[in-house]
Amino acid sequence: MPENNVAYPLIFTFGESVGAPRFLAGVSGSGRALMVHEGDGSWWLYGVEPGGIAGSGNSPQEAHLQFVEDLKGVLIDVAAEMSSCDSAEWIDQ
Repeated sequence: MPENNVAYPLIFTFGESVGAPRFLAGVSGSGRALMVHEGDGSWWLYGVEPGGIAGSGNSPQEAHLQFVEDLKGVLIDVAAEMSSCDSAEWIDQ
């Protein structure tokens, strides 16, 4: 078992289908995150790019799963606010 408060930098890719009332889109991208084993024994996966997203669990796998679910939630929220796929062109920059 690693020492407490050990951090592992990660690079990840993702691909999701995101549906909204008026369209269905495939979203793919990459990012950076930091997997941290906290002093209380929990694992956290903190998004760096994109930031503001984090997932936690009792193992690295649980933290990753929660992070992916939270990332999907953000993508769905963004898609729900768009009126068409054309509104999403700014994301591909």
